[in-house]
Amino acid sequence: MIKFFICDLSHFLQLLIDSKNQPGFNPNTSKGDPIFYNMIFYTGEPVAYKFNMQFDGTAFYWHPWETAILPDEIEEFIKEQ
Repeated sequence: MIKFFICDLSHFLQLLIDSKNQPGFNPNTSKGDPIFYNMIFYTGEPVAYKFNMQFDGTAFYWHPWETAILPDEIEEFIKEQ
């Protein structure tokens, strides 16, 4: 399980905002399927927001609307605590 502190959460959200849209992106699957991560955002409302993030061995990316490449810094958050 990955845990965040409040200051880390704002940095994480900024990295999501800083992602670059790449609608034609094709993940590198030469070594197998990408690793999938679930991001679930609880806002205090009755409904939470869920997005997927993937890592293909080279790039982290997600699909907020279009496929977007995440900054390399996102890897700091993909460590088990």
